[in-house]
Amino acid sequence: MRGTTGLLGPLLFLIYVNNIAESIESSISLFADDTALLFSSRCPLLLHQVLTRCDVHTLSNWSKLWNVNFNPAKTKVLPISKPHISRHVLTLDNVDLSETDSYKYLGLIFHRISIRHHHILSIKQKATLRLNCIKQLSHLVPRKVLYTLYVSCVLPILDAGNTIFASCSTSDSSLLENIHTKAAKIILGCFRTSRNATVHSDLNLIPLHNRRELHMLLFFYEIKTGLTSFALHSFLSLTL
Repeated sequence: MRGTTGLLGPLLFLIYVNNIAESIESSISLFADDTALLFSSRCPLLLHQVLTRCDVHTLSNWSKLWNVNFNPAKTKVLPISKPHISRHVLTLDNVDLSETDSYKYLGLIFHRISIRHHHILSIKQKATLRLNCIKQLSHLVPRKVLYTLYVSCVLPILDAGNTIFASCSTSDSSLLENIHTKAAKIILGCFRTSRNATVHSDLNLIPLHNRRELHMLLFFYEIKTGLTSFALHSFLSLTL
């Protein structure tokens, strides 16, 4: 019974919240129990009317009907606009929602100014911590083990969201490439002054900017062939 419950639980939850998007005017994104509303307008008053008076009010009524409570304390507002534009305070169940400059959603750091730079800084910090752990093992385990640890524990972090920041600045790209190169030198046990291209070729590691280009092409192919969501496929059809 435990196994059956574990399989049916997510499915039953999706059925339970299936009608949450009804009567919502803005774009709504659902992932498990996380709900995000997205709406764009040049008019601050229209933003307030659609989000608070319509959508947030609709979600509040839905939660009361189905006994699924939203927590205003955990609900954040991320405005992406010019600093001097005045904004109305959004409310949920008569509670003012606090604004934030950045928010992590589905592993990506969204910032009101630049998503790419802040996300890259986040994954750089996380990847560096893991690479330091691998470095401590460099004199204790074979090269093959170090390579396996890197490609399974660090490289996926450097690739996380790379289709989003594929067009990042040269300086941001260098932050990640430096980690990639440092890892190759740790695995090979060579000097820091060794040529970057040489250590990459010795381990058959593709530079990160080439990996981003490859992943972008694969992503484009998936959109074009309908392997992604219908919304992405429709958007591509409209732009071509």
